[in-house]
Amino acid sequence: MDSKKNNFINKIKAKVANMKVKRLQKKAAKNNVPKVSFSTKMKSKFANLKNFSWANFINYIFNSKRFKTNTLSLLVIVIFLVTTINVLTMILGLIGGHQSTRYYIEDNIKYLEIENGYITEKLIVESGDELPNISDYFSEDYEIREDATISYYSGKDGISIESFTYEKDDIKYVRGFQEIDVIINNGKEYTTKLEIRDTTEPYVILQDLTISEGESIEAKSFVSLYNDNSQITEYNAYYPDSINFSVAGVYDVKIKVCDYSNNCVEGISKLTVTKGSNDSNIVSNDNKNETTSSGGKKPGNSSSSKPSGGSSSGGGSSSSGSSGNNKPSKPDDDTPARVFVKTVVEKNAIYKFDDYYGARMNYYAREVTYNLYSDGYKEVVNYKTPYDSVYDSSGYVGNIKGLNNEATQYISTHSSTLSSVQNLFLQETNKQREKANVSNLSLDKNLSKIALIRAMELAYSQSPGTNGTQHIRPDGRRFDTIYTEYGYKTNTRGENFVDGIYSISNYTAFQSFVKSSGHLKNMTNPVFKKMGVGKFTFQQRTYWVQLFAE
Repeated sequence: MDSKKNNFINKIKAKVANMKVKRLQKKAAKNNVPKVSFSTKMKSKFANLKNFSWANFINYIFNSKRFKTNTLSLLVIVIFLVTTINVLTMILGLIGGHQSTRYYIEDNIKYLEIENGYITEKLIVESGDELPNISDYFSEDYEIREDATISYYSGKDGISIESFTYEKDDIKYVRGFQEIDVIINNGKEYTTKLEIRDTTEPYVILQDLTISEGESIEAKSFVSLYNDNSQITEYNAYYPDSINFSVAGVYDVKIKVCDYSNNCVEGISKLTVTKGSNDSNIVSNDNKNETTSSGGKKPGNSSSSKPSGGSSSGGGSSSSGSSGNNKPSKPDDDTPARVFVKTVVEKNAIYKFDDYYGARMNYYAREVTYNLYSDGYKEVVNYKTPYDSVYDSSGYVGNIKGLNNEATQYISTHSSTLSSVQNLFLQETNKQREKANVSNLSLDKNLSKIALIRAMELAYSQSPGTNGTQHIRPDGRRFDTIYTEYGYKTNTRGENFVDGIYSISNYTAFQSFVKSSGHLKNMTNPVFKKMGVGKFTFQQRTYWVQLFAE
């Protein structure tokens, strides 16, 4: 074993000694070779510059041993250089991006830096506030051009201002709650956002009610007035506490009312529960505040080949009045003189009213100051924070002259709006007639005016009707009597109408006709040659009417 071990060790020592000898020999050989400078090497390679060519140079490079042995190194260097350039480009981009997104905050609004000023990242407004102007999106020092424009979008689709605003006294206010994309063109295009929030509690007036033992009553029945800044009329009302209606007595009932954004208020109403039946005292307002959404319109259609005659509706006027602006009238000789009594301040009172052909629109304010006279007359001298208008259509008695005069004035002030809906309805109706292989209709100006008056009737009376009576006018006569009443002669007559919340587009309203077989039958009736179209908005609802004639 020892001899084998010694032989192995001796072999290892011999190899190491041999390696040292070879290394010394190479070193000695290298030292004996004369050194040649780089320039000398190049001169020897290219002694005759006249024979130089790029082909020879490239061939020399690729055939050199150094190139072959360092290809991997060169590849690594190239990758390193490319990576470095990309990193530097990214850093410069980040630096540039950082500079373009500098911002400041003012009144809780974040403004991003742009050329020559700042633009808001998102403009937040409360539902019920005025619609922001273009300048509201920019800092005060930013100059707005006269030809600047603003457009509103929901995703990629453009939306109209009417879909999220309402107008009062020629001022547009935002309503609802949503986030809208905004594109402003002020010589250059800018993109921002408009967010409409509803964080305000609704305004509610509760009333006292009386029921009989064992009867139940919904919490909504206690609400006599509801108003919300969002203009959304839908709301929830419920009892926070349990109530027992089975025992006669007088109870203080807590009612909680919440708007569509879940802003809630609470109040106390008095509930009287009597023994036995007391139907005359039961108040039910279950449907008072319901509204029809874009998916729940109430279309109606009708036609008649032999219209019934009838006289015009009587009474009524188109004048308007105000309980706050009239001076005390001079008393008659037979009546006691009107004498000032005192100045009174009332909460949640009517400060003026308008008369719509007998129907009445009451305008409320949180606080009204008026002078009280001896005969009970109230002269309004001041009011604070008007908050709502409540319309009572029960007294509607529209007449020929009043509606005709109003329609004439309405056409002159809303010609663009009416032309838009009329052209759309005519174009789309004729598309349906072409599909049915019948001749096109023409738009009749006089028939369109009658259609507008018909829309006014529906709006002011607020009685589009129910199944079986949809096409009955407010005074109980059939729809077709309006043709004769306004002097339009035709033997065959037809009517389509639809109503819904005023944000519904004209196209959506028309599509409800197309989806209804009865309406489509009117539109494609080959007997009809003329069509009139009317559109009228009142109390946050819009009414579209189509009338047809030979």
